[in-house]
Amino acid sequence: MKRPQTFSILIWPNKARKNKACADLPLYARITVNGRRTEISLKTKVNPTQWNKSACRVKGNDIKAQRINHYLDEVRAKLFRIYQEMSIQNEILTPHDIKNKFCNNDSPQKNELKQLITLHNSDMKNCIGTSISQATYSKYCVLEKKVSKFLLHNKKSNLSLNEINYQFAVNFEQYLRNNHKLSSNTAMKYIRMLKKVLNDAVRRDWIKSNPLSSFKCHFQWPKREVLSMKELQTLHQHIFTIERVEVVKDYFLFSCYTGLSYIDFVNLSPDNIHYINNKPWLKIKRQKTKTTAEIPLLAQAMSLIQKYRNCKAP
Repeated sequence: MKRPQTFSILIWPNKARKNKACADLPLYARITVNGRRTEISLKTKVNPTQWNKSACRVKGNDIKAQRINHYLDEVRAKLFRIYQEMSIQNEILTPHDIKNKFCNNDSPQKNELKQLITLHNSDMKNCIGTSISQATYSKYCVLEKKVSKFLLHNKKSNLSLNEINYQFAVNFEQYLRNNHKLSSNTAMKYIRMLKKVLNDAVRRDWIKSNPLSSFKCHFQWPKREVLSMKELQTLHQHIFTIERVEVVKDYFLFSCYTGLSYIDFVNLSPDNIHYINNKPWLKIKRQKTKTTAEIPLLAQAMSLIQKYRNCKAP
């Protein structure tokens, strides 16, 4: 029995795509099917003051407003017609299917690996600054390049998702270690990222299950040496003649005294310093975990804060 599907269309001026040189905003259509959505640029712009948000139309009856509203009616009708036609033919329908049909791109390769990674990374790019950091996005861009090189190494331009299996992960790991001279841990990190991308394919209903779910990523964590109190004091007392090296030393020492990562240290401001029982504490929201940390400030850490109070971290 065919499962019921939900479908909706929203047209709105996209402020995120605003061109600083132009006051008008580009119009976008958002297609939602069963809670999953995608967006289409409608290649036209409107003045935001002339937009009727509730009706999703341009205000007024002048020629320009009539032309745009007529075009929007055609867009809605075409999208709905495509949805009806494709829902009859397909048991599982995604908003990307409708978008491809609307843009005259049937995308027969939608179930292939390179297209999946590109789409995944495109979605990640739109989340930079909110739920995704630039560093995380950059890592997935590197993954995309390495997968492309791996396919070329095997004399393939692309690969169907149905062809990916356990052996693919084994071969990819060996390729990363032998051809890119990566350590076992680094190779495993790329495979773990690839597994997350394939989970995205499952959520998009491109495949029923993750073909790499049985591949376990094993990491060999090295034993890290820690500084003794004597070594830490020696470093604290040492003065480097090169100014930038001295600054790096102080940054490192501050991390030792507080336990903060570099990115959390860079995000610090005077507002993060609080006093509890007349003693200084740091109160900060960790960037990676989004948890709040309260850290007592040692005298050594406070002296470094005073030293760089008027300086901005690079």
